[in-house]
Amino acid sequence: MRQWTVFAVTALVLVVGNSQASNQLEGCPDPKVIADALEKIKDAGWQNVSLQRLREVWPTELSAADCGAEASLSAWSKDRIIKDHCQCCTTFFFVQQDQSETKGERLQNIVINYTGRRREEIVAAARGLARATGLGDSDLATVGNDTVQNFTWKGTRGNDKDDLYGLEVRFTRQGALWELYFNVSRHTIAPPSAGKP
Repeated sequence: MRQWTVFAVTALVLVVGNSQASNQLEGCPDPKVIADALEKIKDAGWQNVSLQRLREVWPTELSAADCGAEASLSAWSKDRIIKDHCQCCTTFFFVQQDQSETKGERLQNIVINYTGRRREEIVAAARGLARATGLGDSDLATVGNDTVQNFTWKGTRGNDKDDLYGLEVRFTRQGALWELYFNVSRHTIAPPSAGKP
């Protein structure tokens, strides 16, 4: 009798554990793992993140293409595509720099699409991703309050240059699922030249 009780408890633990893990859609990376990678990108300084460095920190495989005349490069992960619709994907946009001291690509924009079964799940994912990119606590507390939200904030990285960050989040119901559109970008604000008004 005691063996059956131990067996029943073990089976129950396995079923509960599997149901929590199966709550995430197949092919969609764990949003906490994505947030960890975003934190590494932020800590490295976006301007220092090349395609090679991105491939080292991003949790899923990336493909890339040179956009040609636009002097830009993009990379993407297609983690969950259903009927040609991206449910869980990430796209990275780089700007090519030709100046001698800054030659190479610079990460400028990240677009993350994430799909879940419940709105609360994608709001939690959005908050984790936003925190990882540097959104302040007061704004972070409001993520998920509206269907579409936009945020901006400044970050300083020395050399008298500031970075301006922009974030757009959208929460959309698609049939039985909820989709998150998370678009974060970084732009450098150079100080005015000395002697110019």
